[in-house]
Amino acid sequence: MVIVPLTTNLIDASPLRFRISKREKLHNDSDLMCDQIRAVDIRRLGTERIATLTYEEMLQIETRISLILSFSC
Repeated sequence: MVIVPLTTNLIDASPLRFRISKREKLHNDSDLMCDQIRAVDIRRLGTERIATLTYEEMLQIETRISLILSFSC
């Protein structure tokens, strides 16, 4: 499974980070660290979803990751 890690250590570092406001089971505002994508064993992930992103948020994250990896969108 490929993941983008979260942190509650918030900094303004666009496009490396994407801010997600607290919602559902995500209790604090958090930054997705788009420059830290990694593969993890699916067994390391819990069975509960922390939060759901909107379609627009997913598009913004995809764009940032594409920029970081030098892919064209």
